[in-house]
Amino acid sequence: MSVPPKKRGRPRKAPEEKQPEHKIRLKTDTLARWNRLKEPSQSHDEFARLLLDVFSGGRAEASPKYTMVERNVEVATRDKLRKYKALLQGSTDVPFWDIMVITAGDEDQKRSYEQQIALKKERKEIPTSVKYIVFSDPPGAKIGNGGATMHALEQLQLCVPSEQLEKANVLLIHAGGYSQRLPHVSVAGKIFMAMPCGDPMFQMLEVLLVMFIDLPPRMKPGVYLAAADIIFLYNGAGSWNLMEPGITAIGHPAPVEVARNHGVYVLEEGGALWRKYLKSPSAPTLMSGVRNFLHKLTSEKLKEAGAIIPGTNKVYVDLAYYMDYNTVRKLSKFYSRNKPLTCEIDAYGDFLQALGPDATPNYCKNVANVTVATDGLVQMRERVFQLLRGTSFRVVLFHEAQFNHVGTTGEYLHHLCYNQTLMKAFQFSPEIMLRDVGKQKSQDCNDEQEPEAKRMRPSGFVGCSVMHSVLTDKESISVGAGSVVEYCILESGVQIGSDCIISALHLPANSDVPDEAYLHTIAVEVDGQTQYTTFAFDTGDSMKAGRPRETAAELEYCQLSMETAIQKLGYSLDSVWPKECAKCSLWTARLFPAFATRLASSQHAVNMIRTLRGLQEHATCTIPGSSLRYSIADLLTVKSIPALLEYQTE
Repeated sequence: MSVPPKKRGRPRKAPEEKQPEHKIRLKTDTLARWNRLKEPSQSHDEFARLLLDVFSGGRAEASPKYTMVERNVEVATRDKLRKYKALLQGSTDVPFWDIMVITAGDEDQKRSYEQQIALKKERKEIPTSVKYIVFSDPPGAKIGNGGATMHALEQLQLCVPSEQLEKANVLLIHAGGYSQRLPHVSVAGKIFMAMPCGDPMFQMLEVLLVMFIDLPPRMKPGVYLAAADIIFLYNGAGSWNLMEPGITAIGHPAPVEVARNHGVYVLEEGGALWRKYLKSPSAPTLMSGVRNFLHKLTSEKLKEAGAIIPGTNKVYVDLAYYMDYNTVRKLSKFYSRNKPLTCEIDAYGDFLQALGPDATPNYCKNVANVTVATDGLVQMRERVFQLLRGTSFRVVLFHEAQFNHVGTTGEYLHHLCYNQTLMKAFQFSPEIMLRDVGKQKSQDCNDEQEPEAKRMRPSGFVGCSVMHSVLTDKESISVGAGSVVEYCILESGVQIGSDCIISALHLPANSDVPDEAYLHTIAVEVDGQTQYTTFAFDTGDSMKAGRPRETAAELEYCQLSMETAIQKLGYSLDSVWPKECAKCSLWTARLFPAFATRLASSQHAVNMIRTLRGLQEHATCTIPGSSLRYSIADLLTVKSIPALLEYQTE
């Protein structure tokens, strides 16, 4: 990922001398650009680029191309934002979801989600007309998002009267799990991830509600299934609906290389749909029957199956899908007969591969993409295939769309700081909900009383994202390009490097946080008292990568071997992972002590990361002698959601 140079503020431009009208002339190169517009363009994107080139005087070549597709997606998203704002203001002209179901990984996460939703409803930050329901996955073996879907559908039918449910538009969002690849959202949950837009500031929940606001008017009562860590921008112009029986999926074109980690639709119409879109780009959303659905196959396999769009290097990949209530009842009854499940079922790979006239059960025995191939997996897949075989299946294809997965640190930083299409569409701001409580310019203060250098210093943050934070002296604080700061208290003189994630810290004056630091403070309950622990990682660290205890010292932590890192910190391997720990990872590494205050915990974490980077000899922050050290896995068992919500509210 390319990183722009670190900078603060925009340099002021020298005022341009206004020229008399008669002196303005079209130059030869500008005339040439006008003439190019008259030539037949290969696509509407090329025409838009040429038009931009003309009016920019040729300077458009130096900046990233902003295509007509991106423009259309931006306009469509702004329209969704307008509708959502009207909905919050009490408008009844916007048909919306009747029920929103959110899945949680366990009962503890379920209670946490319910508390956060209740607070949002109380503040009227989300539509209060919607019935919000959270279901936790059943205890025991992991059952995958397919098992979680069937469990949620069963529970939904038990808690909502059938006559009411079968008239309802239901949005079902999978938000279970603890986001090991993005651990600063592990406590609150990825569906409550802060986003730099909205008034008041959005979290991922609001982004999802905005994103899918155009679906209910085009739906018959049923259930729409989607994930909590996807932001899908799309232009929905065209004739399409979610009103047919069976399952109607959502798809969009993507490079064939992307399909390795996604599902792909093989259309009944083949490449005809793509040609239809090119001929009529004003209606970019089209529907098609599906011959079969392929899941996580190589480019060669996709080519053999005829999935690649003729004349391109693209395929139609999956996103989400709608199911009618006949299908809902079918899945719910199946789950009731077969629970408890003892294997992971995929809501895409196992459900959708059973659909279409060319579907075969061959995929049931392919366990290459399964995390753990437990006993009974193949048999359960075969039963699901028989259950769903013959279900009517079609796809709505959004040709003007952008798919954004926000599930890793790299993706998170990219989308919040560099993804121009997303930032423009949702009107991301580099600074949102900031409070500067330090020295500010008084309105009655004369400019002449201030030094020239201070008056000319640019204010504001550029190329980064600073959200919902308190700053004691904004002008003295620097945040590097590509960094995200949220829910923090920053004292004067704080310097934060590039490509950092800094969450819920209280940084003392003149703290210097190095590049690529990943710091997050968690409030915990210890012996009935609230304490604070701040984890310190590198944004490139892998929390999920594990090793047997015998080779755990070779794990990478902050660009060092774990053996070197714990020596620098003065720890021992046995204190980081107990001897009974068979598989060791950064997720289970007990590295982080608890402190009585957020300030002390934050200061220790900064010293810790600086020690590991070789920027100071040792951590100078005193560690309480009786304090235990925690891993992220430990912290999730002692986290304090009331303390988290109270802090965010303040």
